[in-house]
Amino acid sequence: MSDRQEFSSDALKVVISKAWSDPGFKAKLVTNSKDALAGLGIKVPEGVNYKFVEDTPTTRHFVLPAMSADGELKDELAKVAGGKAVAGAIFYK
Repeated sequence: MSDRQEFSSDALKVVISKAWSDPGFKAKLVTNSKDALAGLGIKVPEGVNYKFVEDTPTTRHFVLPAMSADGELKDELAKVAGGKAVAGAIFYK
């Protein structure tokens, strides 16, 4: 079990679809994700922040996974290393 708060894949699809179709929503999502998500009925837990950034033709973003307190890599990294597609990028073993 992960200590990281995650969206369901269905919720993430809704957020991405709305961002692609509504420039105002996309701007708010990038600058104030908590309010933007609340507008879709998605509650962000207290103490948790979500940051949304947009790739461009010349800039790509990658997330460095958190390490556990004991320095071990989290399960998410093992999934990525196994060739899992993550938000538009595919990582191969």
